This record gives sequence, C-alpha cells and structure tokens, in this order.
Amino acid sequence: MIQRERREPSPGLGGDPRGLLYVGEGAIRARLSAHAEQALVREHRQGRVFAVARLECSWVRDPAWPSFQRLKLETDLIAAHVLELGTAPCGQFLG
Repeated sequence: MIQRERREPSPGLGGDPRGLLYVGEGAIRARLSAHAEQALVREHRQGRVFAVARLECSWVRDPAWPSFQRLKLETDLIAAHVLELGTAPCGQFLG
C-alpha cells in the first residue's frame, strides 16, 4: 500500500511534493482505517501527516505472496524513495 497526498505538502511536513507519505504492507482495509482514525488525532505524529486535504492510495495484492516477500517489497519501495528523494516517506517512521 502506498499513500501520497494530491497537493503540495503542508508547511512542516518537510516532504518533496513528489514524495510519498507512507509505504506499508499487510491488511489493506485495516491499515487505511487506522490511518484515517489517526488523521483525526492532531496530537498523533502520523495523524498530522495523514490529515492532509486529499490522499491517494495504491496497492498490489497477491494472496500467494508470503509475509517475508511482502516485507521485502515494502523495504525495497522505501529504499527507492530514499535513493530518489534523499529521505523516507514523511509519515513512515512516526508510529
């Protein structure tokens, strides 16, 4: 699952407008619901990131992929983001 905002980053997000907010793997619906709930809590570190005006989300799903393979893909996507933009997605490691 990849999330990015559709407009220029808000001041304080420190992101490149081409950058992603978050890369994840796992239960897609549950993860998106959790991020939507976090966006309502301005004190939550990820909530401030996910509270942008409009988000886009993309995902690829294959139930045949084992967990370790999904984690490898997630790690590779984060690494590609770092190589291209010099930083991890701005909501990635805020937990």
